[in-house]
Amino acid sequence: MLKRIESVEDMVKWATDINNGVGTLEKTRCDYQDTWAHSTKEDLERFYLEANGKRNLITCSVNNVMGYDAVEALLLCWATSKANKIIDTELQEMNETYDKRSGELREKETAFAECRKGYWKRIATMQRTIDNQNAKAGYRERELKECRERNKVLIGYAHQAQDKAEQLDKLKAILT
Repeated sequence: MLKRIESVEDMVKWATDINNGVGTLEKTRCDYQDTWAHSTKEDLERFYLEANGKRNLITCSVNNVMGYDAVEALLLCWATSKANKIIDTELQEMNETYDKRSGELREKETAFAECRKGYWKRIATMQRTIDNQNAKAGYRERELKECRERNKVLIGYAHQAQDKAEQLDKLKAILT
């Protein structure tokens, strides 16, 4: 039996043993809980994120042995990771667009310095370009804020679902 989970492979083995019925006895179940508890939270979250093809197996095993709170912590970690990746991708795209358009704007400024014809017309064109960039940046910031708000709402729904699941479990226990 593992003393603590130290790699993705250990986590998958831990989950597989539980799902194969090894962790059904109460003493064995306690041993599996001890293994989970002796592992650091950061390592468990990192291993969970790295276990691409085995995430469902691990989630079910954690639910069976550790309970919903541990599953919720792992799912929150996964959701946060996904949201951060989306935000990083959007931010990178925004920066690339900004750099590209800034380069284009610099080229226009150079052309303006070389030729004074249409001086005010070019200034107005550049100002519209800057205004458009600022408007797009503001729009992206509002979108990012809305995504964060939606994420908070979804987390609230998850908590509501958890409460309902607990109530359902209580009703099942009463009926059984």
